[in-house]
Amino acid sequence: MIKIIENVLKDLADMQLNLGSDVARTWIAEKVAVAITEQQDMTEVLTQVVPELNIDDVITTAMKNNGYTKGDSGYDMRTGKRDIIFHTKDDQQFEVTFRRLNND
Repeated sequence: MIKIIENVLKDLADMQLNLGSDVARTWIAEKVAVAITEQQDMTEVLTQVVPELNIDDVITTAMKNNGYTKGDSGYDMRTGKRDIIFHTKDDQQFEVTFRRLNND
């Protein structure tokens, strides 16, 4: 959630907003609320459409659709982390890492 808020604030960084103004603070809060709602909606749709076991396929497909090629991938049993390396045509590498969070 912090990243969502940071991205909204980054988008607003070039504006000279008076944070002492109730109107400016409300406007910023509305922008943040919309961004959070959009992220929650996207997450909800994804979890309804994509069964948990296929999340790797979803990430791989999304990256391939955006021009990346799947490289090495692996699962670390000790940490429960799954990672996939993707490559661009100009040999840049990007790693996607995800892990299950315990809801204890």
